[in-house]
Amino acid sequence: MGDHDDFRDEATQFAEPDSGTAAQLCQLHYRPLVRLAALLIGDAAAAEEIAVDALTTVALSEAHDAANALALMQREVVTRCRRSRHYLRVGQKRRLAGGEFERLPVVQALRGLRASLREAVVLTLYLDLPEAQAAAIAGISEAALRANVSAAMQTLRSQVI
Repeated sequence: MGDHDDFRDEATQFAEPDSGTAAQLCQLHYRPLVRLAALLIGDAAAAEEIAVDALTTVALSEAHDAANALALMQREVVTRCRRSRHYLRVGQKRRLAGGEFERLPVVQALRGLRASLREAVVLTLYLDLPEAQAAAIAGISEAALRANVSAAMQTLRSQVI
């Protein structure tokens, strides 16, 4: 029996990190990390997701000890919050640019056209496609395409002037 006990002791030295330790880290630090993330980004749902990701990343890494675990998790939360804020800023800029585009008089005038007229103008004037290609894409003859472009331009001129 003594030989088997020695074997168990040696086996535990080479075992993977105790999942109990990871669970304890999560229980101890979950709420403070969520609060940290919430204060940094101002979104409770995103803060919770960031905290869970940080906890998981640090708990799964092999290069940590209990003393440094909190500092590593806090650093991970701060880094993830920075990334999240960056992506939010980029998204807001894109939405603003999209909103500004929607308010352009030309875009508003195009939206006022019948769909067939709008297609003809966008394909020929905006995309600068040859009439044959634009007509093929629209599924109409070249003569019909020219008639639609002409009607669209007449309508647009009357709206703009």
